[in-house]
Amino acid sequence: FFMLLGKLFQQKTYSFLSFERDYKSYFPIAVTKINRDGREEATQVYEVEKGDRLLIRNQELIPVDGILISENAYIDYSFVTGEEVPIVKKSGDKIFAGGKQIGKVIEMEVLHSVSQSYLTQLWSNEVFQKKTNLKYKTITDTVSRYFTPALLLLAFVSFGYWIFIDTNTAFNVFTAILIVACPCALALTAPFTLGNVLRIMGNKKLYLKNATVIEQMAKVNTIVFDKTGTITSNKKSAIAYDGTPLLEKEIGKIKNVLRASNHPLSRRLYDFLPVMDLLEIREFEEITGKGIRAIVANREIRLGSATFVGLTKTEKSKQTNVHVSIDSVYKGKFTFDNQYREGLEKLFARLSRKYSLTVLSGDNEG
Repeated sequence: FFMLLGKLFQQKTYSFLSFERDYKSYFPIAVTKINRDGREEATQVYEVEKGDRLLIRNQELIPVDGILISENAYIDYSFVTGEEVPIVKKSGDKIFAGGKQIGKVIEMEVLHSVSQSYLTQLWSNEVFQKKTNLKYKTITDTVSRYFTPALLLLAFVSFGYWIFIDTNTAFNVFTAILIVACPCALALTAPFTLGNVLRIMGNKKLYLKNATVIEQMAKVNTIVFDKTGTITSNKKSAIAYDGTPLLEKEIGKIKNVLRASNHPLSRRLYDFLPVMDLLEIREFEEITGKGIRAIVANREIRLGSATFVGLTKTEKSKQTNVHVSIDSVYKGKFTFDNQYREGLEKLFARLSRKYSLTVLSGDNEG
């Protein structure tokens, strides 16, 4: 009974915290919904209903089936079909969940909720179900292989010894060994311990792919931190502009370009700039590690690193900068005064005693 109880606890815990449950693991947690008054707000993807209007930015995954409202879109369906060439869609065309928007920001009207999309039905098809086998064997499985035969051997040897001396004692010894050395405790140790560790880490917002990772963590010797939004606090970052004063129309064009980007710095700068009218973006290109190039109202806007916008001479800075150029004319830069999270020095001091620490950052050029 207790062994079955332990297995049930293990299955419930793993299914709740597993990252490979089903299709839901691959969809974004939240999407941008456009309300009837034109306001944009983040909403959970599973709260999206038929008739809602969604905003899909560059490199974002389309979570539901819908109708394209924007003039055109370039959608990468490699996640679903394996085909790398983006498909061109025009206004009024039907677009399916699982595609990734490439280029400018688009708007779409929802036809089905996430659970009713074509991709969900495809994922749930029995043809695509596969059994998953753990690559690594747990310590419990290894020990149990030898524990049971050894236990039975000891019980029979003891029984054989006492049977010639005292029959009653022989049966008592035999049953006592089987009861006392029952592998219930051993069988319950792994599911209860690993399940509890997953629960504790989940409460601390540290999510592991599965319970096998817990054992592998003991072999970790290097920890890599992402900079933006991980060791720095987005809410505490002050933004300042240094350069040629920007006209209101220029700020509007910059804001519209940022609206199409999903980069953390773009989102923070977008929220920082004042509300502006929406403008159509003709060309949009976002190069990882460099910046954004777009055509808005026949003006070329570049946002990103100093070299990307055409600035050849720059001074080294410990702060994060986003440089701006309009029609190949350098305008200035937005400086992010990063505020690091509280207690970071103590954390690094403790971790550095045992691990090699590394910070990844690609937004500090210039």
